Amino acid sequence: MVSRTLRARRANDLITLLSLSLGPHPHIASHSKSIARILDSLIADTSRADGFLCAVDEALSNAVAHGKYPYHINVYSDAGVLYVDVSDYGLGFDCNCPIMPDVLQDHGRGNAIIAAGCDSYSWVQGTPFVCRMSIRLQ
Repeated sequence: MVSRTLRARRANDLITLLSLSLGPHPHIASHSKSIARILDSLIADTSRADGFLCAVDEALSNAVAHGKYPYHINVYSDAGVLYVDVSDYGLGFDCNCPIMPDVLQDHGRGNAIIAAGCDSYSWVQGTPFVCRMSIRLQ
């Protein structure tokens, strides 16, 4: 089940560009394409847009692999900044873990990928658990 809001809605100065509620087994690539279209239309520097999309893909992949259904993606802009929230209903994780773990480990690089692709990011602990990423539109 996917529910979408594709048209921009204005609430105060916040503009919602995309809101997705994903089913229990989402196809990440198809949702990435929707977000990529938004990035392509708003960010001229393709390397910045690609890096941000990698961060969003990593957050969504982690939500599906380690979190709990339902999953949500919200894309919105405010004051020249694009935000993407990826949320799930899992337990979350230690947000104070190192950005780059031991290179010999086969997991744990998600924070590094997300940090590299965003201007800023944060984790909102609770139910739902949210990864909030942002990138300037200039």
